Amino acid sequence: PVWSPSGRFIYFSSYRGGGINIWRAALLPDGSFFGTPQQMTIGAGQDVEVAISHDGRSLAFSILRQNADIWRLPVSPQTGQPNGQPQEVITTTREDSRGAWSPDGKTIAFNSDRTGQMNIWLHSLENGQTRQLTKGPGGDYQANWSPDGQRIVFFSSRAGTADIWCVEVDSGELKRLT
Repeated sequence: PVWSPSGRFIYFSSYRGGGINIWRAALLPDGSFFGTPQQMTIGAGQDVEVAISHDGRSLAFSILRQNADIWRLPVSPQTGQPNGQPQEVITTTREDSRGAWSPDGKTIAFNSDRTGQMNIWLHSLENGQTRQLTKGPGGDYQANWSPDGQRIVFFSSRAGTADIWCVEVDSGELKRLT
């Protein structure tokens, strides 16, 4: 954590929003927190090593990034052993991770930060098309399909706390479950 030059704020890295981002907490004159900490950065990288300029107008920090892609490996249902070579399915220069197969096996839901914010995306194995399913800040992670393939549940911090959300695959309609 670092103090602002005015002593009115502390900036720090925290995982509280679903990814390691920079947060700001306001302080009372006695040094105790005032209100709720506010998220300052959004993204899938790890925003760490916060420093603030002497005039309090700029933050400097490091972003530790990872590039994750989604692969598939053919396996035998009888033995569980590989029966083919690993194949790239979704590869970009961004983080594309935590793939989940649709019940019909035709689509993979995954989280990606390709628009700068971690959201849920869908990739069709039939035509190779990819579409963004969720939008917005806070981070959406770990998609999992409903048995009928109509909805996806996932973790999100879009409302300020890590909760479980549901999204309709066709309409994109969101519902907070917890």
